[in-house]
Amino acid sequence: MGHDFIPRTAEDVEAIRSVFDSCEDVAVAGSYLTCDLKPYGPDDNLDGMKYRVYRGYFLSPDGRGPSQSSASLLGELQSISQREIALSARAANTRASIIQIEQALDVGNFVEADRLFSKLSEDKLVLLPETTKYLAESANLRTDLAAYSQAASMHALIDASPIAHILELAAEESNANNAATNPLTVTSLHTYVAEDKATLRKQLGSLPQFETSVKAFTEKSSPSGSTQHSNAQYDDAKRDLEQLRLDLNTSHELAELTSNQSAMRLIRSWYGDELADSLIQKTAGLKAAWENETKLSVYVEAVQAERVQEEAQRSARLEAIQHTRDQQEARQRALIEERNSLAGTIWNKVLYITMLDEKFNLTEKMGYTMEADKQRTALNSLLRQDRAMLTPSLWSEVNQEYQRILPGLTVWQASHARSMIAGLHSFSR
Repeated sequence: MGHDFIPRTAEDVEAIRSVFDSCEDVAVAGSYLTCDLKPYGPDDNLDGMKYRVYRGYFLSPDGRGPSQSSASLLGELQSISQREIALSARAANTRASIIQIEQALDVGNFVEADRLFSKLSEDKLVLLPETTKYLAESANLRTDLAAYSQAASMHALIDASPIAHILELAAEESNANNAATNPLTVTSLHTYVAEDKATLRKQLGSLPQFETSVKAFTEKSSPSGSTQHSNAQYDDAKRDLEQLRLDLNTSHELAELTSNQSAMRLIRSWYGDELADSLIQKTAGLKAAWENETKLSVYVEAVQAERVQEEAQRSARLEAIQHTRDQQEARQRALIEERNSLAGTIWNKVLYITMLDEKFNLTEKMGYTMEADKQRTALNSLLRQDRAMLTPSLWSEVNQEYQRILPGLTVWQASHARSMIAGLHSFSR
């Protein structure tokens, strides 16, 4: 075409068109360059990502079409779109958070403003450059709000015993003196301190004076051999101890307060000596009451221990008596069993001898009479051996055995056995 770039052929026209297209590409690419005409790095911002997608599609190394597939390019463009949406949401959330903070400050809700500030500064994922700048410019305010919130929480917790109230109030006063760089906190703390001192004064003034109707305890000696008087004294002492402990419990806050020297010094410094002295006067009689409570407690516990010991001894005696009784009953049962056994043995031998005598009378065989004599000798020996057991009860048992088997005996057998029993009974006497 020469230096004048005048096209003379169709190829020249196509060449000029290609040059203009390249110039347009360079111009577009230039909008994605940094101030020093270098492409954005991989982590610069979304525009850098757009430039890399553009470069991959339009500026391939050989200049002849895209260097990436359509699917890959579409994926990158979708990722860019998602990041733009997320960034827009972060910006909207940050804007809403800042508006909430400013609204809380406008209505004087400083505790809520402190909470929202903390939430905003702790959420690292939504911190934009504008957010960081906002937090930096409000650093002093946030410090003051944090101190104010802490003071407000302490003020809300002051609802306890007088001594705990005093300690919390002292901490509030110390914080007020040390918070000179936080004007909001200083103003609030001075207000809180004034309110809490007034509340504490009412609380201290409402503490009841110690009173009790229980008289000093003196242990009385019981009459010799009598427990009725000591039981009455124990019942009175136990009742007095319960009542005295109730009376002391109503004044435990007063006793705790007046025994704490640090708390009493603070009361004198805040309200003067008059209130502190009146509190001490309310405790008159407390020391004597505590001593009386100790005496009553020692006496009641000693009597209770003595009664426990007596009950244990009584139980031991009852157990010993029961054991002796059980042994006697066991011996009695054994004696009865032995007596019944002896009665059975006597009757069996009497019946056996009767049968042998009857056999001898019928057969006159000497063997029967010899065996009968042998059994008589054994029976007499048995009676002499167990003579101590030959009581009327035993002979009654023998007679019962005789009556039980009598229906099965002949007249001669019954008469012979009856006479033998009578002879043995006479022999045992």
